[in-house]
Amino acid sequence: MAVTRLDWDVLSPTSNRLTSFPWITGKVRAGDAYTVLDELCRRFNTEVEKINPAHSWGYAQRDVRGAAGVISEHNAGTAIDLNAPKHPLGRQGTFTRTQVNRIQQILKDLDGAVRWGGNYSGRKDEMHFELQGGVKKLAAVAKKIKGSSTGTAGTSKPTKPSKPTTSGDPNKYTVRSEASVRKVTIRATAGTDKNSTPHLIGLYQRDQRSPYKLTHDQIWGKATDDHFRWVGQLQKALNEWKGTKLAVDGSFGNGTFNRVVEWQKRNMGGKYRGTIADGVVGPLTTKPLGIKQYPN
Repeated sequence: MAVTRLDWDVLSPTSNRLTSFPWITGKVRAGDAYTVLDELCRRFNTEVEKINPAHSWGYAQRDVRGAAGVISEHNAGTAIDLNAPKHPLGRQGTFTRTQVNRIQQILKDLDGAVRWGGNYSGRKDEMHFELQGGVKKLAAVAKKIKGSSTGTAGTSKPTKPSKPTTSGDPNKYTVRSEASVRKVTIRATAGTDKNSTPHLIGLYQRDQRSPYKLTHDQIWGKATDDHFRWVGQLQKALNEWKGTKLAVDGSFGNGTFNRVVEWQKRNMGGKYRGTIADGVVGPLTTKPLGIKQYPN
């Protein structure tokens, strides 16, 4: 079995141990690795600089740049590059002293489970962060993150996103990103100031599965709100049928998609003949479920 220099096993591109990661364009290793990298990115985004997912990457099949035959940590899904164009390989001083101090504090709070390319003794790689210490170290740090009320492994207190104001609507749904161990409540109320949590809205938008994708603009506009409400009604309708029960969270992720396919397979014959088990909620699915067509 091939392993990296930090002793992580190399994963294939089709490995089910890789999962999408909302902070980047690409995937990372699932489980504790995901939890630790998610906390790193959450704090980097809040305390160092905003992360541009389009300029940030994760898993890749390649060698270390300029070192043929040396397996990159990216092959294990345990390394990420953040805002790569702003922090090119080999360039030093792309962060301010204040930013460097915040990065060092984050690494300290994560108990050394993350190594930063800006600390390399040789060629610097300031975009690059990678996991180290083995599975036991990651498990311990992930447990610490999950058990913290702030979601922070250490003692520093990063700025927490402000809570959205409400207009008194008691109807709540819990929006969960794949990665997050934190729960974010967003009220489906016209006039609610959801712009107070743009990143969390962006995570929700990025989590929506095709064919019901949303524009990742971090704004809770009409299209996002209509989608949110419609998916919630879809989930409630599906829960009235025998089968896997869904959390009514307004999010069209893998769980909802798979439940739609499950329902479609069960109802492909009889009066619903013509139904295709493709996860698309068309007229032959919405009519028996008693819900409206997708609004967007």
